[in-house]
Amino acid sequence: MGVFVKNLRRNLVRAAATVALCGAAISWSSASFAKIDLSQSDLSHIGAAVDKAINDARSGAPAGSSHAEIDALIAKAIASETKALISEFHDSNAMLITEAVVTAALDDGAPASSIGKGLAEAALAEGPTIGLQIADGVGSTAPRDAVKIFEATADASGTGLGGMLASAAGSYESIGAGGSRGGNGTQMSFGNHGGATGAGSGGGGGCKNPSCT
Repeated sequence: MGVFVKNLRRNLVRAAATVALCGAAISWSSASFAKIDLSQSDLSHIGAAVDKAINDARSGAPAGSSHAEIDALIAKAIASETKALISEFHDSNAMLITEAVVTAALDDGAPASSIGKGLAEAALAEGPTIGLQIADGVGSTAPRDAVKIFEATADASGTGLGGMLASAAGSYESIGAGGSRGGNGTQMSFGNHGGATGAGSGGGGGCKNPSCT
């Protein structure tokens, strides 16, 4: 997807989120749009880092851990790794980093609940500016089940920030974002972790128009 089209889509979504939030008494500034300056090598590094974090969480789970306990460990690993990667690659790239994290996590078989919860926790911890970019990345790329978990986790914080993050992520569906896996395929290609063209198991793409299949 071209940079112009991606930016146009993001502007439309941000406008929709702004309308949805116009009645809320929230004074935080909106997140800036992500800069398209991550190289193929950067994206490969992000994919490998997420893969390691998730696998370490699984292998480090105590013997006899339930699926729910393992999923919670994966969510914690995703939250921690996302924050570390944003710090490493600059917060202006938080949306693209989040898209890459989602794609890698899907390739690794992370459950939607872990992806949504982990990224919501990261967004809440980072604050409104970076948090909104994370919400944008989730809304544009994650499966719908993960987006719903993100919204529920953010809302459960009981804060104005949580409500704003939930609305921002949810606003993508209202303009027709979503492919067969729930994302709109805006993530950039990085090796085996899929990409904008749909290559790899993490590749998104598609629309919700009845003419699309």
